[in-house]
Amino acid sequence: MTGYIRTDTSNNIADGNIVNAVDLDNEFNGVEAAFNASTGHTHDGTSAEGAPITKVGPTQDVVVSATAVLPKTDGTVDLGSGSLEFKDLYIDGTANIDSLVADTADINGGTVDAVTIGGTTAAAGTFTNLTASGTVTIPDNSISGNKVEGGTINAVTINTLTSGTVDINGGAVDGTSVGASTPSTGAFTTLSASGATTLSGGTANGVTYLNGSKVLTSGSALTFDGTTLTTTNGATIQGLTVGKGAGAIASNTALGSGALNSNTTGNSNTASGLNALQNNTTGSINTASGLQALFSNTTGSSNTASGLNALYSNTTGTSNTANGVTALRNNTTGTSNTAGGLLVPVVLL
Repeated sequence: MTGYIRTDTSNNIADGNIVNAVDLDNEFNGVEAAFNASTGHTHDGTSAEGAPITKVGPTQDVVVSATAVLPKTDGTVDLGSGSLEFKDLYIDGTANIDSLVADTADINGGTVDAVTIGGTTAAAGTFTNLTASGTVTIPDNSISGNKVEGGTINAVTINTLTSGTVDINGGAVDGTSVGASTPSTGAFTTLSASGATTLSGGTANGVTYLNGSKVLTSGSALTFDGTTLTTTNGATIQGLTVGKGAGAIASNTALGSGALNSNTTGNSNTASGLNALQNNTTGSINTASGLQALFSNTTGSSNTASGLNALYSNTTGTSNTANGVTALRNNTTGTSNTAGGLLVPVVLL
């Protein structure tokens, strides 16, 4: 027996000999010592310890070698059972398992390939990146959280969307009010409306236009109520200025470029023609009709000039009447003058 050394060296225990009790005691003690749990034989393959045990089980069902622990027949031996389980399993390498059933699993590396996760009983999942090569089906009311970043979603139907910021770079936004609760700015290449368009923040009946910064704007200076076009300032039509002239005195009428161009407080003046009453400042009750009529007048009042350059040089003269081309052209401060201008002969054919 491996690990057992016979103690009856004198061969007392033999046929024909008288066998004493002590001889048998010594031999049985040797056998007992060979099976001692801590000091008995080890079957480690060393001298007197016996060869290693490589096959165990009632029918040698498990085969042990220096590199593997194998069942004698494929698929016949279990490691633990439903009622008797091993505690922990440590594997430094690859575990090849046909089917895995685990109460909990903590996978900290590698890949999970060709596997349905949550196929029988779905649960929550946390991912740094989720990439799908096929279709991802998400049940109704199943997306929660505060953001979805990056990536491309080809088609999605959302009943209600609340977002801090949205960057939509294609497609269409249909049947949706934009800015209904809190209006903000918008930039469009083309803006088309099939119904009424209401602009807030402008002036009622104000005519809209693009200002110097190409911003659509309006004001009270030019209004249109559908019937009447009204301007509170002078208007220029094909280069012809129509208005009240400088100072915007309600009783003044200016018709022509430069007419009443310098007026400050002069009132009840009528200037018709290019540069008529151009230099008038405080003169009042003047009527100038014609190119540069009363051109130099500043404070003169109650003058009437009709014709090209009529009363052209008048500055402070009052109560003058000049009718005709260059009539009283050189008068400056004279008063109460009446003159007819240059006569143009009429040739009868």
